[in-house]
Amino acid sequence: MNTRRLLGAVPAICAAMLLPMTTRAQTTGQIAVGAGSATDERGVRSNAVMVLPSVTFASGADAQLSIGGDATFFQNDQWSLGGMLGAHSRGAIGGGFAVALNADADASRTSYDATFATAELTPSLEFSWNALTLFGGVRGAAGYTGVTTTQPAVQGIPGPGTTVLVSETRTLYAPTYGARLRVMGPNPETAAQFVYQEEPMRVGNLRVTDRTLSGAMIAGPLTLAASAGRRVAPDENLTFGSGTLEYELSSGISLDLGAGRYPSNRLTGAAGGNYVSAGVSLKLGGSRPHALPRVRGVDPPPRGTTRLTIRAPEAQEVEIAGDWDDWQLVPAIRAENGVWYADLRIPPGQYRYAFRIDGRTWRVPDGAVAVDDGFGGKSAYVTVRDASATDSHDAGEVL
Repeated sequence: MNTRRLLGAVPAICAAMLLPMTTRAQTTGQIAVGAGSATDERGVRSNAVMVLPSVTFASGADAQLSIGGDATFFQNDQWSLGGMLGAHSRGAIGGGFAVALNADADASRTSYDATFATAELTPSLEFSWNALTLFGGVRGAAGYTGVTTTQPAVQGIPGPGTTVLVSETRTLYAPTYGARLRVMGPNPETAAQFVYQEEPMRVGNLRVTDRTLSGAMIAGPLTLAASAGRRVAPDENLTFGSGTLEYELSSGISLDLGAGRYPSNRLTGAAGGNYVSAGVSLKLGGSRPHALPRVRGVDPPPRGTTRLTIRAPEAQEVEIAGDWDDWQLVPAIRAENGVWYADLRIPPGQYRYAFRIDGRTWRVPDGAVAVDDGFGGKSAYVTVRDASATDSHDAGEVL
């Protein structure tokens, strides 16, 4: 396959997959600023400052488009600027099976006249049974490296130099397979996920196998993530891993700490290295909420209560919980149009909440302002302004 065509095709594939949905997607932005010690693509280690802006368009948990940038400034007066584009789409086909498609592309330019670019496309088949998901697919990827060097016009004789671009492209196709386990907590603010993935690949004449075990846990404002892996290759036998901690200081602002060691990039030829960083992330946004579910055939909520609703006509039992009372479950009532509701006395303030459907899954109402737990689940926000007044979610009085 022509590498340049593949590098150019991935952004088009991303757009074809997901751009039509961005007009109705929830949009969130983030900018992270950090400082620490990092290794550049040549393997040179130095202190560095990093700025990483990004924007994500999401339509539910099964369709997502992300666009981001990366600016790194090293203490040794070198710098690197880059951008990325990623897309994910997943569709159920019945019987616990689903098909997924992931596409990614990134490129960077450095102060030492080097350009790196990669593109990847991974279709896969998934089978889910309760909290366990098995997956298998094929990853096709291509990488480009270009380095501009200056050579003497005549060997051994001083004089004007000649600028030469030395470039190389690499491709790989590899099966990728593994398992994912999600562990739900007693409320949407506590959850964990563990993933094992194995990828035996062939790059040129070398066989390279990566095995990785990763896990992440969210508990209220704290998110922890860690990974450990092993690369086995004739020219590189390496144990690698990373760990990150994110603590939400307030709504949309978090403290980030991270450290890790990573192997070489077989697509671009960039050297492996390690890093330590600390910084702050600012998250913005969420799209303007759409109309929230309205009950039919039910009296207005009593004065001094807040009505929270969700559309779940297929459910047999629905309960609601929120952090206004430490996530104590309260039964909801079904209206004639399939909307479930609960009229609650909640003190003034801003809270997170979610509905539990048939005792198994947590959901938030369509159109509610929500926060992602990082594992495909969400909790919604509700703002209660005055405890003595009627505050009705389905009437649109709650943000």
